[in-house]
Amino acid sequence: MLSLLRRLFGKRDDFVGYGVEIAESTSSVCELYRRASAALGAGAVDDASALYERAHSLEPRNAQALIGLGTCALRVRDAEQAVKRFEAALSLDAMSASAHVGLGSAHFQARRYTLAAEHYVRAVQLRDELADAHLGAATTFAVLKEHAKKRAHATRYLELEPDAQHAAYARTMLETP
Repeated sequence: MLSLLRRLFGKRDDFVGYGVEIAESTSSVCELYRRASAALGAGAVDDASALYERAHSLEPRNAQALIGLGTCALRVRDAEQAVKRFEAALSLDAMSASAHVGLGSAHFQARRYTLAAEHYVRAVQLRDELADAHLGAATTFAVLKEHAKKRAHATRYLELEPDAQHAAYARTMLETP
């Protein structure tokens, strides 16, 4: 980086700090993500949201903060705000399976089941090993009474997470028509 700056702007030594500032900014954003995730895991949604907002202000072109903000909105049952956040994340990274899972969850929460199913299926297409996408799809297809699809996604979820918290729920989906 320093050599590129020197080629572009001359041999001035005052560019040395430029790379350091970028590294510090990146590490502080990573620390914000870590702290926000921990806060969200502890149920401190307001704290997590504030941390994700700060990370987003530092890196507005990074979809991860928007995914975190969407997840916070889901936790407080604000489906419309969650939809906005996940859609914004997808505008930055259309291949984000996590954003598609979040958007599926937001549409499910808003009772827009067909849209929810579309996003869960897209997430599975992007990352088949994403168990949450399969569980969301199975649940949504159960509501839509598309039983073959429900069973397929519940089966895949159990292949990925046989001992997970929601495994018993997924097994009941296989036992019901």
